Amino acid sequence: MAAIDSFGYLLHAFGTPIQFVGKAITVEALPIQEAVERALPKGWSTVHILSDAKNVIQMLQKNLITSWEIETICEDVWRLM
Repeated sequence: MAAIDSFGYLLHAFGTPIQFVGKAITVEALPIQEAVERALPKGWSTVHILSDAKNVIQMLQKNLITSWEIETICEDVWRLM
């Protein structure tokens, strides 16, 4: 994941292997959770998440019924927001 400011300057970059998970939806949701968790200690009050996983974004925005497979991840993100 990479964090950039409104001018496009890199603020933070992070990468880590993800342990084996059975579903692609989980692999898409975990980095979003990690990004929100890392933004809080940095004091970032506004964070824009960019992802190609439209269904995960819609679930996080509560525009789509949350899949049971990532319900706990979504709940963590909502709590952190």
